[in-house]
Amino acid sequence: MREPEPQLRSLFRRSAAMDMPAIMSGMAGRSMRSIYRDLARMGYLSSYSHAGKYYTLRHIPTFDSHGLWFHGEVRFSKHGTLRATVVMLVCQAPAGRTHEELQVILGLRVHDTLRSLVEDHALRREQVEAVYVYVDPDPKRAAAQVAQRQ
Repeated sequence: MREPEPQLRSLFRRSAAMDMPAIMSGMAGRSMRSIYRDLARMGYLSSYSHAGKYYTLRHIPTFDSHGLWFHGEVRFSKHGTLRATVVMLVCQAPAGRTHEELQVILGLRVHDTLRSLVEDHALRREQVEAVYVYVDPDPKRAAAQVAQRQ
């Protein structure tokens, strides 16, 4: 049997992002638990789209200015999860972000994620004119973002 790391590298050279069934098919005879250990040792990312079911090796993506990488319809973030990525995108934006802005940047619907982040106090939501803007949870930073938006 081939060593798992070179075999995984070879597999990801053929397809930069795969779900676990595809990885297991290419790593015949290796258990899912072993594959997860191999991926962890090599450094991997799971997608923020598709409920995190796609994987890539950490060295493969070339991230854009937002820290995002798209492989077809599958989306990855150097920040990890969709929640972490949304928080970073909102908190680093000088004027916060609207739902529509986030949806365009991320390439998927984020309504439920935003609601959950506001409920968990990880973000704040402020109405600016006729639109809601998501801002930093820190009141001073949020005030500065709202002022910048106006």
